[in-house]
Amino acid sequence: MTPPARFIELSSDAVMGDVWQNLSIERIRQASGLELLPVVVLADPASAGLQPFTERPDAGAARHREYELTWCALAATTFVLWLALNLKRAR
Repeated sequence: MTPPARFIELSSDAVMGDVWQNLSIERIRQASGLELLPVVVLADPASAGLQPFTERPDAGAARHREYELTWCALAATTFVLWLALNLKRAR
């Protein structure tokens, strides 16, 4: 399996000591000085005490619909609260 070529980083300080925001073959190569193949090998079955992570980053359109529903519900709740508080003030 080849690792993803692109990823989002939240800061220019993506590598701070032993903590790396994103792990890439090139960063490991630079940090260790070793020549590495551009592939990732997944152990199957996983070692004792470990659970393999096989989900791909794209979780599908269902995830986006869940977020849409959440934000629409939040907007509707905010609107209803705004109306209730402003109508009460007008009386």
